[in-house]
Amino acid sequence: MTDGTTYTIGEMVTKGQVSIRTLRYYDQIDLLKPTTHTEGGHRLYCDEDLSRLYSIQSMKSIGLSLKEIKDILNSGHLRGHEVHRSLQFQRKMLTAKKQTIEDMIADIDHMLRITEADQEIDINIFCSMLHYITAKESIKEWQQAEKLTAETDGNETLEKEWNTILSSLKKVIQTETSPTAPQVQHSVGKLLDLMERTAGDRKTIPLPQAAPPIITPFSEKDQLYLKEAIKIYKENKK
Repeated sequence: MTDGTTYTIGEMVTKGQVSIRTLRYYDQIDLLKPTTHTEGGHRLYCDEDLSRLYSIQSMKSIGLSLKEIKDILNSGHLRGHEVHRSLQFQRKMLTAKKQTIEDMIADIDHMLRITEADQEIDINIFCSMLHYITAKESIKEWQQAEKLTAETDGNETLEKEWNTILSSLKKVIQTETSPTAPQVQHSVGKLLDLMERTAGDRKTIPLPQAAPPIITPFSEKDQLYLKEAIKIYKENKK
């Protein structure tokens, strides 16, 4: 403070909880201009400027645009219907954001329930599972078009099993373990059992005509490996 009634830009930053860049921008667009300048050209603000800054920050906090704020401050008054229209719009926007945040929290909670803290999860499997959870609407539309129902919907136990077994298979593929190896064959057996339990009463339904709108965690090379491992498993079971 220089004389008790004026503030440097640094003091305005501290009091108004804004950045220097913001104050310079407000000056540039004529939203908040300094009252005067020092001989060296530095901005100086007065108490009225500080009050205007507080007003700007208050209106920004409810979502008003800088243009709206500038018009309001320059007019010196508000019309009730204009205030209501603006506030109702902001409420609608914030409600939508609130729902988005709640959905994100629910998805995170879901992922926490179907994963283990000490589990090693392949990134492709993780992204595939996360996409399956977050792309609910597009997956639901696909299921309806294909006349399918997912037995895993709402069954977090099955989802957790899928996460574990797919990560296990992804790991043996990456380490180039032979498809005849005992651990691979054991995982394949668990995979086929899981597929059967997931299919439920849909075992006789024709294959879907369109691919599901989800991320595929296995490359074409990976899928060839799995087909070979499954073939070996079935031949050994004969």
